[in-house]
Amino acid sequence: MHSSEGQLLEHWQGLTLKVIQAKPPQESWAAPLLPPYLERCLLEEQPQLAMAIALANDSGTNRQEMTNQLLHQLASTSEPITRRIDGKPDFINDQPVSASHCQDLTLAVLQRSSPTTNGIKPQIACDIEQVTSSPLTPWGDLLGDAALQLARVVAEVTGEAFDIAATRIWSAKECLKKAGLPIQTSLTLHSNQNSLVWLESHCFLPGERSSCLEIATWAFIVHALADPVVVAILTVAPC
Repeated sequence: MHSSEGQLLEHWQGLTLKVIQAKPPQESWAAPLLPPYLERCLLEEQPQLAMAIALANDSGTNRQEMTNQLLHQLASTSEPITRRIDGKPDFINDQPVSASHCQDLTLAVLQRSSPTTNGIKPQIACDIEQVTSSPLTPWGDLLGDAALQLARVVAEVTGEAFDIAATRIWSAKECLKKAGLPIQTSLTLHSNQNSLVWLESHCFLPGERSSCLEIATWAFIVHALADPVVVAILTVAPC
């Protein structure tokens, strides 16, 4: 555990945890408790990712300043954060990063181990969105026909409200855009487990022959927010 200045506060070595009893996902979360849960979910599915995640309340703080603080914390560095022309943070010490904002929340993600494949560095992307439960939300216009049908499938499989399922798809498409892909890139449902729904796609990224995209999406109720939020994290690996 590190402070916002990157100072090491706590380090555990040789820790072994054992599940005593399965427990359904927590109904309401405090923002600081979500990152360890998200990291564990990703680690269980893709142990090679070594993903580090931070989520903080940025009320009263400039969004870019809060993003920089979280990325400094995750990367254990105080070096200046540089950005692409579209505003996305550049790699930090060859580690891909991404950030997103929703209301007063800032989400930041860093992949600690990022081996290249055929000279190509992996990409990640994240998004956090608040669910809008309104019959006036034009999901058909926002998602398009194919993604709208996928949202219906996700809602049926998970048993959740359609607005939540549609927000999962929207967040996934935002991740695609951050990864430099057309927002029309097709998605399919890969798997569903509790609040975690995996989406996937096969596509061509700039400079790569073919890539397999996997996007993890969660739906949570976070303290101090009236509506649920959806978190999406995209990882890319050559097929």
